[in-house]
Amino acid sequence: MADKLKIVGPAGSFQTIKQLAHGSARTKGNPEVVANLLVFPFDSYSIGDDQLLVWQSDRCEVEAVATNSQIASVNIALGDPLYWDASASKITNVAAGNRRIGRALEAQDYSGGVVAGDTLLFALEPPTGLRVHCGTGTLDGSNPTSITHGLGTCLSFVAQLIGTSAPGDNTSVLTANINGAAVDVYAWENTGGTDPTLVASTGTETFYWMAVGL
Repeated sequence: MADKLKIVGPAGSFQTIKQLAHGSARTKGNPEVVANLLVFPFDSYSIGDDQLLVWQSDRCEVEAVATNSQIASVNIALGDPLYWDASASKITNVAAGNRRIGRALEAQDYSGGVVAGDTLLFALEPPTGLRVHCGTGTLDGSNPTSITHGLGTCLSFVAQLIGTSAPGDNTSVLTANINGAAVDVYAWENTGGTDPTLVASTGTETFYWMAVGL
């Protein structure tokens, strides 16, 4: 069976990390996430072997070993940022909910499907730090209103009402809950002018939002 991931660049174009006397066997080229990085074994190893894992490479190739495997059915452009879809075990150019792993070194249109033997040349690059995505949203009155943050992993999220005047008894407080590829934004308002108890709002105010993550 072909390696799912392999180095195609010259010696010195890749970086490895070593795990001593590792407790599990590994198969050459099978990708996995270790210490928040996508890695693959440099060779096949048995239980208890010292194992080398490639975590960075100027030129890698992913090869589909079966129909619709290893590469997502998407149209990939030269230079596209690439991501690891852990739920499907595939490389994709779709950011939402996925982990950034590098960039495409060629264009390949697999939107019609992937067959065994299809390949993609890419650079495996570790994340260079936290990323920030931001935008504006509009409450839809359903409480919560969901926002797609576009990060592989969202670590923190803030939202703030847009306006130049006091909110009064309308929506006055926003809270948020990170929910996978989305963040649920909850809106709250006073029960009434004489009762400051917060209850769910059905307002449709606009708000700024900012998400930080990987």
